[in-house]
Amino acid sequence: MASSGKVNTYTIKELLGHSSIEMTQRYAHLINGALRKAACVADEVF
Repeated sequence: MASSGKVNTYTIKELLGHSSIEMTQRYAHLINGALRKAACVADEVF
């Protein structure tokens, strides 16, 4: 969900039942890898 960019962190927090946004953000760092990969692909296209 997070890496799709279609679901915000707060919504993911609620769906997963995390007690704090910080807990969700621990796992949301995985988004950075997906964004980096997408940026590289976009750079190749343009």
